Amino acid sequence: MNDKIEINFDGEDEQPVAKPQNRLIITGEDLLNVPDTPPRQIPQKQPGSFATQPDPGWQYQKKAGASAMSGRSVMQSTIAGLIGGLLAWAVAESLFGDNHTAGSVSQILIEMGVFGAIIGGIIGCCLGAADGVVSGVWEKALKAGGIGLGIGAAGGFLGGVCGQYLYGSLLGSGQPGIGTFMLARTIAWSVVGIFVGLGQGVGRGSGKRIVNGLIGGLAGGFVAGLLFDPIGSAVNTGLVSRLVGISILGGAAGLAVGLVEEMRKEAWLSVVQGPLSGKQFILYENITRIGSSPKCEITLIKDPQVMPEHAAIENRGASFVLSSNQGPALVNGQPAHQMRLQAGTMIVVGSTSLLFEEKAIGR
Repeated sequence: MNDKIEINFDGEDEQPVAKPQNRLIITGEDLLNVPDTPPRQIPQKQPGSFATQPDPGWQYQKKAGASAMSGRSVMQSTIAGLIGGLLAWAVAESLFGDNHTAGSVSQILIEMGVFGAIIGGIIGCCLGAADGVVSGVWEKALKAGGIGLGIGAAGGFLGGVCGQYLYGSLLGSGQPGIGTFMLARTIAWSVVGIFVGLGQGVGRGSGKRIVNGLIGGLAGGFVAGLLFDPIGSAVNTGLVSRLVGISILGGAAGLAVGLVEEMRKEAWLSVVQGPLSGKQFILYENITRIGSSPKCEITLIKDPQVMPEHAAIENRGASFVLSSNQGPALVNGQPAHQMRLQAGTMIVVGSTSLLFEEKAIGR
């Protein structure tokens, strides 16, 4: 067979045509006229499906913001104690007043015990319930308030009886002066303050808070006891002196407890964005749960995007580690299942952004 296969390449003999070239010519004069404009930074999208991302501005405002939140926590405790003092005065004044007379020594001791129980119980209740009320977690508020009421009332009764017994003993040794009154009152109210602080610590379920409460309550009661009689002498009215004195007791106890907590805290979270913005949570426990459940140490019940036990922070001694449990968590804008935290770390759970801070001592 002589069949042939012929293959033709069209344009094989054609010469390639050079395409026109665009030439860029830069002269020295052009280089001298280049404006000093910084390159534009394109923001990166954060991975993960979160409804709210943390504002980068918080990273630069953390020092001022953290200080303001610390002051707000002390103010919260002070106001709670002051409200408790005012309520205690109103109740006690309706039962005991300038026109009230008592009979025997034992009756006087009992009545002064009841007087102290009213003061200590109501102030202790307000201090214990304050955190739950501010967070909107009424289950915590009722529990802590009830414990504060019981322990504060017991301590108040003891303080009232001790103070009256001491005052009676000093009175028997001669005509008492203002120093005698101040000594008896200071001892009595220091005892009341100790139990008021103890009650709020027990009510909030933390050993460190119990110690803070004891120290703060003692300091607040001591200061109030010293100031009561000088103020009473200045106003020269029993009703007004009791109003001022009992209010000082509550406010001083709350202020002292708040200051002691601030001085002794090691690590804490500040809410910088979300329903509880401005709130501070001190990390007392070895494991601090974050969620919408009242059983969590940090309850974000006002955030609908937070799961019952959303995440947890574990204190491992040398470091704090965040673990996501029932819901996702962002750490500095990145999804994190488990991550070590450092001072200044931004955490996002649900629509709430929390700034982690810790003291450098011992770390």
